[in-house]
Amino acid sequence: MATAQPPGRAPLPVGYLLNVCKEPGPTSHDVVARVRRIAGERRVGHAGTLDPAAAGVLVVCVGTATRLSEYYAGHDKVYAAEIVFGVATDTYDADGTITATSDDLPTEPALRRELDALLGEQWQQPPPFAAIKQEGQPLYRRARAGEAVSAPPRRVVVRALVLERWAAPAAHVLIHCSSGTYVRALAHDLGRRLGCAAYVHRLVRVVSGPCTLATARTLDQWAAAFADGSWPELVDAPDLALLDWPALLLEEADERALGHGMPVAGREPRPGEPAQARAYGQSGELAGLVRWDEGRGQWWPTKVLR
Repeated sequence: MATAQPPGRAPLPVGYLLNVCKEPGPTSHDVVARVRRIAGERRVGHAGTLDPAAAGVLVVCVGTATRLSEYYAGHDKVYAAEIVFGVATDTYDADGTITATSDDLPTEPALRRELDALLGEQWQQPPPFAAIKQEGQPLYRRARAGEAVSAPPRRVVVRALVLERWAAPAAHVLIHCSSGTYVRALAHDLGRRLGCAAYVHRLVRVVSGPCTLATARTLDQWAAAFADGSWPELVDAPDLALLDWPALLLEEADERALGHGMPVAGREPRPGEPAQARAYGQSGELAGLVRWDEGRGQWWPTKVLR
């Protein structure tokens, strides 16, 4: 049941985003469960998992915004990681069991060379302790049960690896990467390339698409905002990740047509513009997403939000 609207207030959004500052400890699912209680809304999901030990930006979709979660999750991410050399763990982070140690530590020039070598598009092997599902179960559950698990490699892009500080045995690295990149796997691979063990000791997501850590709020802060009624001014609109798409303002007849999955009128995309657009109803709220059909000369719905 959605949060009740106080008398005399403007209509509350039926779909919105919470920029949550997740603290180390809870899983992404734990965060979603608490937002359900805070917002009084059952339709809640996250856009991009954060490991329990990790902190930082977790975009949470509420209401009709859950139908757009794939668009938020697909954006690039930026992480601040503390990578410790000389120790490896089975989870590639501080929560795991130590599997190897090494007295050899990299020099700063060697570390910088290998960071540069890891840039670009590449195949990455996800860690065995990952949330990826295989045979209906997350890998980490099967790994904890003692099974030997391995997920298929995935194509990722590492756009930037900046060494901010080297204080042996720890390197503080800023990482800009595509969605789906495992920083734990990057750290593990970095250790292997340098001939020593390595794991992620601390990890903070500082950017997820258009959401940044500077404007994120903790769950306690969001709970307070919902309790005092200030939350409508603090949440983000569901089209936040789509503002580079063209926008259509629908006439009433087209708004009704969109609601029934029918095509709508609108100018065709200009050269260089995406062949997909945001469609808004007369109230100004996002009504759905549409794609241009060149053959028919019409916009056809791909997502209908109401």
